[in-house]
Amino acid sequence: MVVFVFTFSTVGEHFFVKANTNTEVQDQIFNDSSEVTALTVKEYEEATTKELNELDLDNNLLDSNEFNEEILDPNYDIEEAVEDVDVAAMNSEEKKEFVKLVKETVQLSGTDAPELLEEALVNVYDSRSDTFNDLEAAQTELENKYEEQVSNDETAMASLIKNTFSSNPAEAAKKGTIRIGANFAGSLFNVAIGLAVGGGVAAGTAAVRAYIVKKGKKAAAKTLSRVATAKAKQMGIYSVRTVKIGTAIAVAVDVALDYMNVGAAIAKYLDRHDWYKNNGWIDITK
Repeated sequence: MVVFVFTFSTVGEHFFVKANTNTEVQDQIFNDSSEVTALTVKEYEEATTKELNELDLDNNLLDSNEFNEEILDPNYDIEEAVEDVDVAAMNSEEKKEFVKLVKETVQLSGTDAPELLEEALVNVYDSRSDTFNDLEAAQTELENKYEEQVSNDETAMASLIKNTFSSNPAEAAKKGTIRIGANFAGSLFNVAIGLAVGGGVAAGTAAVRAYIVKKGKKAAAKTLSRVATAKAKQMGIYSVRTVKIGTAIAVAVDVALDYMNVGAAIAKYLDRHDWYKNNGWIDITK
């Protein structure tokens, strides 16, 4: 038994990757999601203007073919690009592009309270805010503001929580002592990816698609895995159970690039493999 446990622990990460083929991962990620978060790039491109309007999505999210050319430099510090973002230090043009990225992220989240999510995402990146780089504080503040907004309407409250930071509010009690709502985490991943790949020249989705066209999906997946991993570590997520976070994200990103909402795909995948599976929260501890 001792030998078995030791052997499994040493090959666990390898097994984690090999046991999850692209088809299996894709089946796992979006089988219970809204039409917005489950929208693939192919479906978006084939959708009519009317269909996109019904989903409250712009029909120009993929219009730009620009991305941050610095990311092509092998010496480009991806981790620094993720960690050292501060709205307070941005000039007017940088702030304009940042807000554009946040608004796009909020659109793709499918939330019923876009203004509150937008405010929360901006504050996480603003050193003048009490929730700057503090994900737990940001989530707590978000919950409190939702509660104020919907007052005693429990149905509305459940809907807001579900669509903004947890896909299953009924399971919230079954979370770890430290956790991040999967939908909120997905939005945070999207902003981080947009900042690194867009670099102020294009919003997140358009920049990611342009980068994939330039480098190819395989190379792009490696880069975006590093971006998402850096953001996950900033959130305090270093592993998914016993699997290193970089390994888990590498599996998710390979499929996530087929979707408009890359961040949601990553976050939902982590939720399906953490301590309390599919409860709508990325459970960092038991």
